[in-house]
Amino acid sequence: MMIPGIRTYIQSRIQEVDPNLQPWTEDVFGNNDVSSREADFNYNLFYGSLFNDRLSNVVDDTLPIFIDIWARTNRSTTVEDFDNLYQKAFDIYKNITCLANLKGLEDSFTTIQLVSITPLEEETSDNTFKMRIELNVVKTFCY
Repeated sequence: MMIPGIRTYIQSRIQEVDPNLQPWTEDVFGNNDVSSREADFNYNLFYGSLFNDRLSNVVDDTLPIFIDIWARTNRSTTVEDFDNLYQKAFDIYKNITCLANLKGLEDSFTTIQLVSITPLEEETSDNTFKMRIELNVVKTFCY
């Protein structure tokens, strides 16, 4: 599994969906200290704990990936902003897992699977909320 290649691939897919989004590189652990001023322009991509599953001579290495995206809102557009952010999260997931986009990347990983898209309250701001996309990147090895 090529960790930097995974990040590069996912970042390119996010840019394809929304070229205005920039990676929030100051937070590799997902603590999400993004101010509401920067919320509409940044996303955070961070990794979970790598684990593997072995079945006789086949091993699946799985790396959880988390992507947080934010949106600012005001009282008059909250529902619309929420729906738009959810749609953006869905579009990002679909673009990342699209089989046509995965062609030629088999050396880095075997597949990318959606675990969930979860709406979350942003604890540091009343006028900001976020969506968390959780994916599993899997590389299968046969021995």
